[in-house]
Amino acid sequence: MFIKFDEKGKMLIVCLYVDDLIFTGNCSLMFDEFKKSMMNEFEMTDLGMMHYFLGIEIVQSDIGIFLSQKKYVRDILDRFHMHDCNSVNTPGECGSKLHKDLKGKKINNTLYK
Repeated sequence: MFIKFDEKGKMLIVCLYVDDLIFTGNCSLMFDEFKKSMMNEFEMTDLGMMHYFLGIEIVQSDIGIFLSQKKYVRDILDRFHMHDCNSVNTPGECGSKLHKDLKGKKINNTLYK
């Protein structure tokens, strides 16, 4: 991640991961200068507004920016032939309280991290 500020409070934030590059900020002039300099230096394609980045779906609207991994979940369900499974909003019992079992068997906690 790279951040550039100017003396007037304008900023440009650039995130780079392998060959994926995204940028944001509060100054369209900085956007244009950055995009132009990058395209002069590297072979690049401007894909416009972001829709996916690192497997995360991005939906931008007037009321906000929403992130989800719907496609990732669908791909996993398809991979394990579970695309027709019964879905639930909360994958656990609502209102259920968890209590430590002091007499319980110790497990290797690295298996669950």
